[in-house]
Amino acid sequence: MQLVKKHIHICTTLLGVWITYHLIGVTCPILFFTGQICPTCGSTRAILSLLRGNFKMYVSYQPMAIPLVIAVVLCIHLQFIKKPLKEISAAIVGATLFLNTVFYILRL
Repeated sequence: MQLVKKHIHICTTLLGVWITYHLIGVTCPILFFTGQICPTCGSTRAILSLLRGNFKMYVSYQPMAIPLVIAVVLCIHLQFIKKPLKEISAAIVGATLFLNTVFYILRL
């Protein structure tokens, strides 16, 4: 039950933030406030392209989109994962964040 409440809270918060930004016309808060693309820039477009079956556009927008989604899901559930898998999950999250950082630096 605690996991369900956590999911509802996170989804509600993210939806509220997205609606607020949408209403004021901000597509990416990091780009809006700093003028620089964010490390996850293009993830939404990449996932939508992948859902449409356009792998070429997925790679051109943000090839780390799916690994980043997996890393976020693992982070949310890390406290519920048992000991041996917890360390593997943490390593996957760390590797994904490292690779995304490298990709981000190369994109700049």
